[in-house]
Amino acid sequence: MHMNRSVNHFKKRVFEIIEIGAPEDYASRAYDLTGVLAILVNMIVSIAYTFEEIRMSCGATLLAIEAITVAFFALDYALRLWTIKYLHPNMSPGESFLRYFFSFSGIVDLLSFLPYYLPICFPAGTVAFRMFRIIRVFRLFR
Repeated sequence: MHMNRSVNHFKKRVFEIIEIGAPEDYASRAYDLTGVLAILVNMIVSIAYTFEEIRMSCGATLLAIEAITVAFFALDYALRLWTIKYLHPNMSPGESFLRYFFSFSGIVDLLSFLPYYLPICFPAGTVAFRMFRIIRVFRLFR
């Protein structure tokens, strides 16, 4: 019982951190700043990778940075799903999940990392999935 209460308290705190925070909540503000930096770095890396000279000299580093930022987006999405019951507390977890999943934010969050991982399962669609990566910029508007 006590452990369940601790997990729920922890889950609620994670929710408070990943949502846009109050100015006095430093953990939430740091998370928000990290998210914005991840988006900007990811966009810069994606643009830089399109230049052959940069790709030839720094390609491996750029790909590593892209992998790290995309992993952050995937972790963010997983945390949002894990804490979904706090997003719409008056709904059932299933209803809250569906509402988030089909919302603008939910779709943008999913598309910010999914195209990166889809070529693992569907190698033939790599080029098409790359075109979806531009959707990451919409995370800034969330």
